[in-house]
Amino acid sequence: MRRMRYLPTLHCAAMLAVACAPALAGERSVGIASFYSEVPASAEAMTAAHPSLPLGTLVRVTRTDTGKTVVLRINDRGPFVRGRIIDVSLRAAEQLEMVGVGLAPVSVEVVDAEVLADAAEFHLLEGCQACEALP
Repeated sequence: MRRMRYLPTLHCAAMLAVACAPALAGERSVGIASFYSEVPASAEAMTAAHPSLPLGTLVRVTRTDTGKTVVLRINDRGPFVRGRIIDVSLRAAEQLEMVGVGLAPVSVEVVDAEVLADAAEFHLLEGCQACEALP
């Protein structure tokens, strides 16, 4: 009689539970950012790809060498290159002034959407109803 192996199933369930856990405001990581310019639908959006943060999470990305900052919504998975912690959209890369260099050292911090809602930087995000109502 063949023995059933449950370890892979348990491992997958544990990985799924970790991937679905909510991000904590203030959670921070430091590393290298890249940008994606090949995705036309995302080029103008203020979005980013992150390997593990839940989709929809808001993050503040700050270039550690220049101090330039943007707030982005995680809408995809990636980057899949060792050493990179986030892929930002072309519009975000332009605001971070990293288009010419391609890569930049950054700090990525999870921000609380409720606290951010009143901040001016929130209104740069795609989908702000107040900004869309402006002429």
